[in-house]
Order: sequence, then C-alpha cells, then structure tokens
Amino acid sequence: QVALAAIPPAGALACGGDGPSRPGVSGPAVEEVASGFNAPIVLASLPDDDRLFVGEQGGAVRIVRDGVIDPVLFLDLRARTAAGNERGLLGLAFHPDYAENGWVYVSFTDLDGDSRIERYTVSDDPDVVDPSSMVLILAQDQPAANHNGGQILFGLDGMLYVFFGDGGGTGDPQRVASAFVSTNLLSVL
Repeated sequence: QVALAAIPPAGALACGGDGPSRPGVSGPAVEEVASGFNAPIVLASLPDDDRLFVGEQGGAVRIVRDGVIDPVLFLDLRARTAAGNERGLLGLAFHPDYAENGWVYVSFTDLDGDSRIERYTVSDDPDVVDPSSMVLILAQDQPAANHNGGQILFGLDGMLYVFFGDGGGTGDPQRVASAFVSTNLLSVL
C-alpha cells in the first residue's frame, strides 16, 4: 500500500521541518495526504481546485479530495495499458484552458508496449472523463520494454512537451535517444 505525501514549497523549508540535521539547514516536512494507491506514478492538480489527480502505473487516474480517494475513477485505461517495470501510465497533463475545454492529456504504453499520447474531454460529471472522447495525439513505437519515458507537460508558452527515453538497451545501441517537442498543439487541436 502506497501513500501520497505533500512536501511544502521551497520557501517554507527555511521555517523548519524534520529533515536531515545540519547546522542552520532544515529539511522538508512530509505530511501524508492519502493512502491506498497501487503504484502511483504521476500527480497533477488544477488551479483553484481542491482535487488532486493521481495516476497509477496500471492505468487508473484517481481523484483525491480532502484526503479521501474517490471510488469512481476519473479515467480508466487499465484494459489498454501494459504496466510493469518501466511501462504503464507515465504522464498526465491538463490543458491550460481546461476550465473552458475540459481537455486532459495522458501518456502511457499500450498493450503492444508502444507509447501513446491521447487527449480526453471531461464529461458532464467533472469527476469523470468521457472515454468516447479520445483523440490520438501521438503513437510512438518502442523497441524495448525499458527506457520508454513518458512525462508530458504544458510549458509557459502553451505548448505540450512530450519526453521519451531511448527505448531501451544500455548505451542507446539503436541511437534513438531523444526528447520530442510537439508542434503547437494548442493551435492544431
């Protein structure tokens, strides 16, 4: 069983905490926010929203509100996700205009072990994504089960950034190591 912990912002660390003891230096204070997750791998939130969105490696995205995990999944990709080792649900990002368009992006490895970036739209229930709203943004073959990478995030420039690993193999024998930066998805999608 895994717990979600919160660490205060960097500025708060100077005020004290239970970290390593070095003269004049305080470490972060850790507070458990919720527990009961299965391999949590990504955490996201929205501005002015009390919900935390926790993505589990197996493909479930759960909502935590006031320390309680909602029993209904926000998004369920478990039947479409190859999870384990360095595969699974690997990224979650909300569109900068989420309040207006309800778009959420996920990065995961599919049942063939290949990387997928997909966009979904929230349903009429703000705590559940409409599974039929899926739009494929990017599909990337992966040559091995490791070094897939998969973090996604929106930059301050409004562009979606997607990061992949070298697809496996010590020393990048296939010479495929890269970080992929998308085209301006905001204007296209």
